[in-house]
Amino acid sequence: MDKLRLPITTNKRIMDCNVIIFTETWLNSGVPDSAIELAGRYIFRADRTAEDSETAVTAAYIPPDANARLAMKELHAAISKQQTLHPEAAFIVAGDFNHSNLKTVLPKFHQHVSCPTRGDKTLDHVYTNMADAYKADPLPHLGQSDHLSLFLLPKYTPLKRVKPTVRTVKVWPEGADSALQHRFGHTDWSVFATLDSHTDINAYASPVLDFINTNINSVTTLKQIATFPNQNPWMNREVRLLLKARDIAFRSGDTQAYSSSRAQLKRGIKKANHC
Repeated sequence: MDKLRLPITTNKRIMDCNVIIFTETWLNSGVPDSAIELAGRYIFRADRTAEDSETAVTAAYIPPDANARLAMKELHAAISKQQTLHPEAAFIVAGDFNHSNLKTVLPKFHQHVSCPTRGDKTLDHVYTNMADAYKADPLPHLGQSDHLSLFLLPKYTPLKRVKPTVRTVKVWPEGADSALQHRFGHTDWSVFATLDSHTDINAYASPVLDFINTNINSVTTLKQIATFPNQNPWMNREVRLLLKARDIAFRSGDTQAYSSSRAQLKRGIKKANHC
């Protein structure tokens, strides 16, 4: 799940998404919602529906060896039933359609994906009943998927933005540890032991701690960083740089560089999780 949470919690466009659809997840009744939860989002699985929603979202997966005509017939029946129950609702149908095309049974729906999603083929489609309301942009693969992700973007820009929390952290420059060790190694600690045995331990410890903190502050610096409420603790500078390199390689179209950057990002996340 960490490889899925990474783009969801760091990419500003994805963070503003109202709906994220996953297919072929291999989930079953033995996997609780708590194992796949995403901070700040609701989980809707295949056996759940939102009866009071004005937006009907259908996730579809048509296997490569499936009968396309029968599959579209079943999908048409399911969507038509919802259209009858919610005639004013917005409908979004997304997923891996392989050799199928929803427009063969619902010609008034609009297909928004025009880019290849696996190799040079457009296997993943996003249909809606609203013409020119959305555009689908390709994003890098999630985890080990061999399909690109798709970002359904409205023609308007959402105005609401989540403000990050700014906090101050201590930065240890290169050489700070050795400088501190050198100072403590040449400190005459006996000057702190001149107090008699009746002195309270806190009174003895206070000047020692003040001395240590003063020396630490003299070899370190303070820096302000911005963090989001749902940002994972392993999201450090190294992982951000690897994520940026992965995105650059994706946009370049260099498949070898993209494959290499994905592997490096995977190793970087694993390393950060064990720090």
